[in-house]
Amino acid sequence: MAIIIFDFDDTLFETHKLKDSIFKKIKSFGVSHEIILSTYKEAVEKFDHYTPINHISIINEMDEFNIPDYDIEKINDIDFSFHEIDETRKILLDLSKKHTLILLTLGDKNFQELKIINSGFASCFSEIHIVFKKKENFLKEKNFQGDVYFINDKKSENEIIRKMFPHIQVIDFDIKNQGSLSRLPFIS
Repeated sequence: MAIIIFDFDDTLFETHKLKDSIFKKIKSFGVSHEIILSTYKEAVEKFDHYTPINHISIINEMDEFNIPDYDIEKINDIDFSFHEIDETRKILLDLSKKHTLILLTLGDKNFQELKIINSGFASCFSEIHIVFKKKENFLKEKNFQGDVYFINDKKSENEIIRKMFPHIQVIDFDIKNQGSLSRLPFIS
């Protein structure tokens, strides 16, 4: 039985599709695509992690916008049904019968929880951990031994993990570009 640690965004979950949906919702408030893109970058930099609420707060700092609080709260009523997650969920459930699955994701706790719950993946994992800064701190604290896999889309994070934890088998995996989890080496 191996320990398999999965990243969430862009590894299991097609975050670009959610981002498109959020941008469409913000556009419905009368905000242009150009302003949405420029304020998106600003929201990520100012708050370290993206949330739609933080994004709208940046937009509201502009003189021409004043999106009311009751509209802002509606941003979390995002439709997650456009995500093609059934195959991923089935693979994760099958894996969870043979291995210990851990979800390790970086970001805003509330927004990550919203995405994880709505994806339907929560029940596939023995543990779910949302960290705000560095995944390697979590791995150092846990000190996993034995057969350990770390599946993540961010090559820069993966290189750090490879150097710090040579016993962990790091797999670069981006669901948008590589498709199905069935391509992972330990899935039969």
